[in-house]
Amino acid sequence: MRTIIVLAGLAVAGLFFSSAPARAELGCACVKLGNAPVCTPSINSCWSRGGLCAFICAYDEPKKSAMRRGKKKKKG
Repeated sequence: MRTIIVLAGLAVAGLFFSSAPARAELGCACVKLGNAPVCTPSINSCWSRGGLCAFICAYDEPKKSAMRRGKKKKKG
């Protein structure tokens, strides 16, 4: 009986420590009361915004925007 409890505890601990924060390519869906969930890169960035990490999400870093050039006016 004792061995079953120990093995179950080890299995639960293995599942707990193999969760999303160890994976670098995944982010955290930060949930704040009254706001829509936002995907953040880490749990710490979610806590700094005052939210709670609810579930994992695929985080893509914001892309650098290209400089816009204005249209040339035609002579005429």
